[in-house]
Amino acid sequence: SMTETFRVFSFALLNLGVFRAECAVGQFSHIQRSLVVLGLPLAMLLLVVVIQFGRTVCRTSPEERKDFAAFWKSTGSFCVLMNTCGFSFIVNQILECLYCRYQPSAKVHTLVADPAVTCWQGEFWSTHFLLASASIAIYGAILAGINMYVWQHQDDLASPEAAVFQMFKGFFFKYRANTWHWENWIFLRKLAVVCSVSWLVDWPVQSCLCLATLFAFTLWHHDGARPFQSTENNILELWCLSSLFLVIVSSALLYTPVPPENAVLITNSAIAIKEGVGILNCALLALCCSCIIVVVTVQT
Repeated sequence: SMTETFRVFSFALLNLGVFRAECAVGQFSHIQRSLVVLGLPLAMLLLVVVIQFGRTVCRTSPEERKDFAAFWKSTGSFCVLMNTCGFSFIVNQILECLYCRYQPSAKVHTLVADPAVTCWQGEFWSTHFLLASASIAIYGAILAGINMYVWQHQDDLASPEAAVFQMFKGFFFKYRANTWHWENWIFLRKLAVVCSVSWLVDWPVQSCLCLATLFAFTLWHHDGARPFQSTENNILELWCLSSLFLVIVSSALLYTPVPPENAVLITNSAIAIKEGVGILNCALLALCCSCIIVVVTVQT
């Protein structure tokens, strides 16, 4: 079941940022692609709301038509799923609408994603800036609403009969009772990663150093908090964060200028670290898949 899947893989952070949704809309302007990317999750949310509302009001029994428990459950679950899975590419698209660079030849700031757009002038305020501001307000309100609701009902997160458990199961029940807010730390970490990659794209060494510092702090914070109920999940999360830290440090070594006599040694060492981490992760993934297959086979 979906609940069991989330329980087994609760250490994993869902991230659909690798899928470039704007590639599906063809040769359109940047503002049009941004509208598609930022509007698609809201359109899907609206579709879920309409379908669930229709299913509720079209029930035969008058008592059932007044019962909106399934409606709120589906809507709340989709909001959490949308924020969790789409957070990275939503933030990245918002940053693209605001990230400008100074052009010395023209003495103006232009949008990095679309150099034809002049920043902080003319239509920029009513297009890119307005879209980014509206997206921050809407998606921020959704995230704030989820946090407010869960905070008010945090004592019921461990109760399968409670509405908050039914609405958000698979997202919050994996944490210990006093660490339900850990999803917010994950969102902040994703935000910091996207900002570091987007704003420091021309300075790879500084970008890698920022990311390494971020993951070193996250590793220390996670080791102290141990937010998951399962010890295995805490260990796996520590391993994932350690792997990311090692990969980023090795990447920084590849970009760092070094004396020619040490270049080959440092390059080979960095590559060996990255390849070693990759091999260990593949082995761990194969072990996890084997365990899941064994568990499913035994249960069936």
